[in-house]
Amino acid sequence: MKHLVFLTEHLSFGGAERALVEYLVNIDRSKYKVSLILRDDAGPDNYLLASIPKDVEIKILHTHDNRGITAWGHLRRKLMPKWDLTFRIHKALRELKLIAPVDLLLDFTSVLFKQGFMFSGYKKIYWIHGPKSHMGTAELKKFSWRLNSYDLVAVVSDHLKLEIEHLLPKFKSRLVSIYNPFDIDRIINSSFDESELSEKEHELINQRYILAVGRFAVEKDYFTLVEAYKKLKSQNVDYKLYLIGNGPGFADIQAKVKAEGLENDIILLGAKKNPYIWMRKSILFVHSAKAEGFGLVIVEAMALGKAVISTDCPVGPGEILCRGRFGKLVPVANADAMAYMIQEMVDNPVLRAESQSLAAQRAKDYSVDRLLPDFYKIIDI
Repeated sequence: MKHLVFLTEHLSFGGAERALVEYLVNIDRSKYKVSLILRDDAGPDNYLLASIPKDVEIKILHTHDNRGITAWGHLRRKLMPKWDLTFRIHKALRELKLIAPVDLLLDFTSVLFKQGFMFSGYKKIYWIHGPKSHMGTAELKKFSWRLNSYDLVAVVSDHLKLEIEHLLPKFKSRLVSIYNPFDIDRIINSSFDESELSEKEHELINQRYILAVGRFAVEKDYFTLVEAYKKLKSQNVDYKLYLIGNGPGFADIQAKVKAEGLENDIILLGAKKNPYIWMRKSILFVHSAKAEGFGLVIVEAMALGKAVISTDCPVGPGEILCRGRFGKLVPVANADAMAYMIQEMVDNPVLRAESQSLAAQRAKDYSVDRLLPDFYKIIDI
């Protein structure tokens, strides 16, 4: 039985983290022992920790309350953070080896990336979840040097693989494309679970609304989405815009909504352990990103039969939607185009119903059953 050790920075709200959970839940236990090294225990913000199966051995490197850390440990982390992280990972791996020999490290969110050369005794796979075309020459050179430590580099879409091949051609032989897998049945079942809804949320979820889900960060471009909704509201539309997520840009979007006087129409719901019930109840799903390696939330919404409108950003959404066949694409950072397409979809129930049917059909291409065999081929290096 092969022992797989995944590494992730955290288990709070995020597409890569939810994709990781799908792997941890669905990997065949008759063939693989699965463990997890979690860099940061974010406390209450580790929304996905409860979703990890009980048989997954978890090693946490940094606890949110610093329990069990000596004074020397605090000093080492402050003065020598890279060396401290290396020390903690090696310690975790030694403990995991007592359970079973470690066969493969799967660096899912760049935990090892800056010190991968310190783990030369292990086979390693690195995951790339987003575009790198924004990197300058010096940054790409550093990125390339760090990739040298890995035996394989997994990218989450075919278009992203083409981009990396173009930017870093010497890694072409090490690059593999592997889509994020989705447990469609779990998503559908979760979309009917109202157990975590508060009284206020029960009221909100039964109103008419369009929905966006994602991390509050610059690349998600919620500013353009707010501008698009402002244009729609000026036409007296009768539906609201709900945003699910958290992140460094949350306060900025909150201030933008307030400045536009839209606090009663654009509702910031925060991160949700179960975003699927909100997806299922929405009129349609919108995605406004400037760049997206894959677009996990798009497939989740499609699995629930939601019509999708997304920006045609590099590189994932266009691939998922097959250049507009399974959903609508609009230019990046174009509030007018986004507003027009939203209203077109809301006003045309025939168009929306057709898009919903096609979306549900397309989501099946990303099911766990279809994609896990590809994953098994990759990890048997």
